[in-house]
Amino acid sequence: MINWLYLSRNPNAISLLEANQDKINWDSLCENPNAIHLIEANLDKINLASLCENPNAIHIIEANRDQLNSYEWNILSINPSIFTLDYHAMYVNMTPLREELLSIIMHPDNISRLCPDIAFRLSKKRKCQ
Repeated sequence: MINWLYLSRNPNAISLLEANQDKINWDSLCENPNAIHLIEANLDKINLASLCENPNAIHIIEANRDQLNSYEWNILSINPSIFTLDYHAMYVNMTPLREELLSIIMHPDNISRLCPDIAFRLSKKRKCQ
């Protein structure tokens, strides 16, 4: 006997689900990241709370944003696909901090703590001069 609740969540069962759409558990299917085409074709059957967990359904959620309640917004907040990282902006914004940290850490007064062997050799050279 097939458990359609669990099968509807299975990303590898799409062909079986397509052939048996009358048996799909739509709440579970909404969580299936590979079932977006089935969800889009049956928008009247979706469960927004379950859909909010689906990382591939962000465009559907955005189109139905006005229908989300506070519970669904909370679920959506754990979906990793709602975030887009701008790595270039992060790099640019962190450059001053990186330069400041390097200037403090690599200052000659701090080298003796980081590399005692190098500090010992430097102090020997200063004595010889």
